[in-house]
Parts: sequence; C-alpha cells; structure tokens
Amino acid sequence: MPYDSVIPEAGLPRTRLFNQQKESCMHAMSTWEMLLLGALVLLVLFWFGPGIRATLEKSRQAEQRDWTGFLLPIVLVILFVLFLMSSI
Repeated sequence: MPYDSVIPEAGLPRTRLFNQQKESCMHAMSTWEMLLLGALVLLVLFWFGPGIRATLEKSRQAEQRDWTGFLLPIVLVILFVLFLMSSI
C-alpha cells in the first residue's frame, strides 16, 4: 500500500489524495463569507422584527397568561428523562 493504513469502515487502502481532501474540506470562513452571513442575519432580523414586536405586544395585552401550557410540557419531558435515567 502506498500510504500508512487501511480505511477501517470499508477495508480500502487509504491514499494521500483521500487524506488531503479530508484535511482541506473544513476551512476558515473568508471575509466575504462572513460579511454575507452577517448581512443575511440582519436581513432575517429586519424581516421578522415587526412580527415579533406585534406578538410581544399582543402577549402583554393578554388578560390571562397561560403558564400551564408552557410549564406542563417541560415538566413532562423532565419526568420522562428522569424515568429513562432510573431504568438504566
């Protein structure tokens, strides 16, 4: 074999090309990619902003707050996780 080992999952010989491609697939973001990502985040915030503000205002004006609808699923999930942990 031209290189040092075998790919354990497939039993195929590992080559230099395979290792070079694997090492180079994750790279740091360049400046234009970071700027584009920042612009997309700002666009999403501006797009959803009015809807979020309206929803928060509507929830402030609500007479009765429905805490049981919020807390009940969380309590059920916690109890389920505790049940799973106790069964191990």
